[in-house]
Amino acid sequence: MTKTNKFSSIILIFSIILFVSCEKNEVTSVSMSSASKILNIGDIDSLYAKTAYKGDIVPSVTWSTSDNSVVKVKDGEIEAIKKGTAVITAKAGDKSAICNITVSDEFSPKMTQGELWYYGDAYETNISNNFVVYLATSGIKMEDFSGNGEIMYLEFNTSLTAKNALPAGTYNMTTFDIEKFSPFSIVPGFEYEGNKFGTWYFGKMANDVINGIAIVSLSNNIYTIQYDLVDYYGNLITGSFVGNLQWYDGSGTAQTVKKKLKPVFKR
Repeated sequence: MTKTNKFSSIILIFSIILFVSCEKNEVTSVSMSSASKILNIGDIDSLYAKTAYKGDIVPSVTWSTSDNSVVKVKDGEIEAIKKGTAVITAKAGDKSAICNITVSDEFSPKMTQGELWYYGDAYETNISNNFVVYLATSGIKMEDFSGNGEIMYLEFNTSLTAKNALPAGTYNMTTFDIEKFSPFSIVPGFEYEGNKFGTWYFGKMANDVINGIAIVSLSNNIYTIQYDLVDYYGNLITGSFVGNLQWYDGSGTAQTVKKKLKPVFKR
């Protein structure tokens, strides 16, 4: 073979390799795991992008959001920041897919089950007794909080004379200052040694409640509890419970071993 033929052969082989390479490595489509999602402020969720392509090189996916102030995104993980709408885009090559995100700032749980636990002067304030109302939707087992649904802790301070029932009246959220745990106040949500105390809403995630009021009325052993609360992220938690609250005496147990501190319900 002459030098000219060798050179021509090399050029031909290189051209074939280049042609095959260009032909193979091509993104043909991108699809998203969800076309739309509804989140609440503070929620963290994940999106997954699937790519179809030709060639041996797995294409990389880039993520973007149309409004970073509403929803942030990084490698498919999304975080809801404030009320509004945004579009999440996953792009590979010249193909892309989108997911429309709506961020809400309201929860309206439909609680149908409830228990009332009396803990006495649990915080040793000498000014108030402590009651916790545990509420849950129909899909939750009250024994251990297993199942699917939503849960609320509502922690109330009452007069020292209240022991067998939660007094009727308007309860206002106080600050986390034990000296201010006076009668007709609500304890804000807080954590201590891995346990959750105070007032909490459990939906997709655990949301500690930091502001709001609850109005309690009692007639023929039927409680009506109306609540207008605000969680740490600024979500409004509104609704009412009407029904019997099974009463339990937890005053003989330490505050740190309350029966229902760690919900194990599944989402």
